[in-house]
Amino acid sequence: MNPFLSIARRLTRSLAASGLISPLSAARLLHRIQIGRWPDLMNPADLNEKIMRLEFFTDTSDWTLLADKFEVRKFVESRGLGHILVPLFGLWDKADQIDFNSLPGQFALKATNGYAQVILVRNKHDENLEAIRRRAAKWARKSFGKAGAEPHYARICPRLIAEELLSPTSRPDSLNAHAPAEMLVDYKFLCFDGKPLYCLICSRRDPVTFHPLLSVYSLPDWKKIDAIIPRDAEPENIPAPKALGEMISCASVLSKGFPFVRVDLYDIDGKVYFGEMTFTPAAARIDYFKPDFLLHLGSLVKISL
Repeated sequence: MNPFLSIARRLTRSLAASGLISPLSAARLLHRIQIGRWPDLMNPADLNEKIMRLEFFTDTSDWTLLADKFEVRKFVESRGLGHILVPLFGLWDKADQIDFNSLPGQFALKATNGYAQVILVRNKHDENLEAIRRRAAKWARKSFGKAGAEPHYARICPRLIAEELLSPTSRPDSLNAHAPAEMLVDYKFLCFDGKPLYCLICSRRDPVTFHPLLSVYSLPDWKKIDAIIPRDAEPENIPAPKALGEMISCASVLSKGFPFVRVDLYDIDGKVYFGEMTFTPAAARIDYFKPDFLLHLGSLVKISL
């Protein structure tokens, strides 16, 4: 992104965070900056536009509950899938309430109200736990969702959870290359009212930036789709996860009743674990899919105009 557009994005996010412009205005401006054109929300066509139409012109109270990393656990259980939840070690309203003594040596600490707010603790005895507490306290002070024009996130009460740290004991070599052994492969199922039709895979995360390589496979046949705008070399011949059939079934159950949702799952040596449900991938400013694929995905989102 050129410097002018970066400044424009920062300014827009600042105005949105302060409430000087509405979330809808901010979303439209950020789409124009990121994608290069204004979104058509009266006649939405591609996936970004369909998501924005749902976000600003329908009831998204369920989105708020299901984007909350603690509350969503109740929903997963209500659909009979409590067995795929990652074991929970603790829930706290504030960082100063965290009892590190009660936690095992390894755990993942997360904020419940956003994304990219996670600390992976592999050995708490080697960590500066008070520094972790201070970092977690900063999460709680942020009003996540306002700056990025995702109002359903802004309505989530910020809390903290600790979960079991997932770590595979083995992975195919094609997914291990150039990535730390503890990095998980993310299987992100693109679902349309109970129909998981594609899987976006995030693999080979950079050990410094944690940016992944992306690839898309159709379901259930697991055929690679030419859908990613080339920026980095795509991984070749990613094998289907051992538990693909179960993962598709879980994604179908969880996504039923929603025009579109991305269901994130993990396969740890053949056992399925739930990650999260995302209604606004990339804040409805997806720029890594090719335009024709975005249009195709948009055609699968059935909404009333």
